[in-house]
Amino acid sequence: MIKISASYHRTFNFPASLDACFSYYASLNQTLSFLPHISIVKSYNSNQFRVLYNTTELGIYRVNILCDVQMDVDPTGNRLIIQPFHNGTIPTKSSFGLYSLTGQGYYSSESIFSADGTQTLIDFKLHMHSNLPVPLALRPMPEKVISKVANDITYWRMREIADGFMQRSIQAFTSSKTLT
Repeated sequence: MIKISASYHRTFNFPASLDACFSYYASLNQTLSFLPHISIVKSYNSNQFRVLYNTTELGIYRVNILCDVQMDVDPTGNRLIIQPFHNGTIPTKSSFGLYSLTGQGYYSSESIFSADGTQTLIDFKLHMHSNLPVPLALRPMPEKVISKVANDITYWRMREIADGFMQRSIQAFTSSKTLT
């Protein structure tokens, strides 16, 4: 098995008041849409989704990690927490091919909002981990080497997701304000 676990932490300013910013991100469906490489594949309800993390690594390895997530809103602490949930959903079966791997994963993030003048400061942390089957093409390599490379790539992807989240969400917000 390839064991991956990566986290990333980013702080950024959002061009709106604390209340407007918190309200903007409080929709899980909308918030998930800003995450690169992550898409909604199933809605259980307005606050619980199955998402797919999908990338092609090293130009040939197709990685699919499915995660069941829900959002917890803490308005008194100005926090939004996306975390794994288990409500009887069937976990994804692990599978592999010559250049592909699919498995169940666990995604979580936390956003803490604080007023910063006319803007809002967002402290954003995200984490993902999974145990994935080794694709056939990588079987001759030691699992420790594969896991080390996979973790380095996953860390880089978490950074890419956090940076993309920041850019996409700000761009969508500012675009919606110029249209009104």
